[in-house]
Amino acid sequence: VRVMKGKFSGYYRQMDLSVVINSNKVVIVLDSSVLCNLYGLHDDVWMPVIEMIGKKENALWMPYNLACDYHRGIIPTLRKKIQELISLKNRLRQTTEMLKSLPFQIDENNDFANLSNQLSEKLTREIALIRQRGKKDSDIREKLAKMYESKVGCSNNDPDPQSYNVSSYKDANRIDAISGKNTTSSASSTVDEQQVKSRNDIILHTLIQLSKSKQKDVLYVYSEPSEYWSVLIDKTSFGPNPEHQTYFKKETVGHDFYCCTFSSFMNKLAESLDKNLPDNVKRSLKKLSYGAMIQNDES
Repeated sequence: VRVMKGKFSGYYRQMDLSVVINSNKVVIVLDSSVLCNLYGLHDDVWMPVIEMIGKKENALWMPYNLACDYHRGIIPTLRKKIQELISLKNRLRQTTEMLKSLPFQIDENNDFANLSNQLSEKLTREIALIRQRGKKDSDIREKLAKMYESKVGCSNNDPDPQSYNVSSYKDANRIDAISGKNTTSSASSTVDEQQVKSRNDIILHTLIQLSKSKQKDVLYVYSEPSEYWSVLIDKTSFGPNPEHQTYFKKETVGHDFYCCTFSSFMNKLAESLDKNLPDNVKRSLKKLSYGAMIQNDES
């Protein structure tokens, strides 16, 4: 049994992530998309999240290639969030106008119009706040920079993309740093999937190299479940990809690889710190990681 578990370690149960997070033998790597997505959250969500992550700042590390993706991805994230909020404002206005055009009068008409105006004003203020985050000295940018001070790799520390047959990652149809989707609308889904896989190949080998240099296990936190990192059956996650875990242990000569979604990570982090995440924070993080795509995550 011991030989079987050693050769195929990824197929057997590993320790709970809350224990892993508390270990002094693990490096925690948050994907660039995780950090960029924080920019689209309300202040009462991203602030306590960063404060809690900061409790483990000594274990954090950001490989150079993820740091590049993070800095490139901030503005696209802000644009996407602003577009979503503008769309909400437009739908509120359209619904108000639609009610006015009804062939009969309803008592709630004025109430809805007043509520719609209040919500529209709040959305306008939220859009202004999010625009401010695009500034080079914005609060969230400064807090993340401070949290990662002296914890970012050098450009020559990451694997050469060419060495893993992933040259398409940097081509004209490169992956968008946030969504992981091809930025060229006419690109085929096959090319898109290959580019996503190429980026993930780079990350996996970057984490292997990081583990070797630090002589530690690695916990990688990504935005949402994917078939590359997770075992998905009928939109349900049954944990990390066991082949990657086994390959990681073999390449690093004994170090373990853990991975999970950001929502799961924050829940386990709170558990490891013996703290509770506010309900509004839990809902926001769960929506970020899963949306309507997945039912649960058992990483």
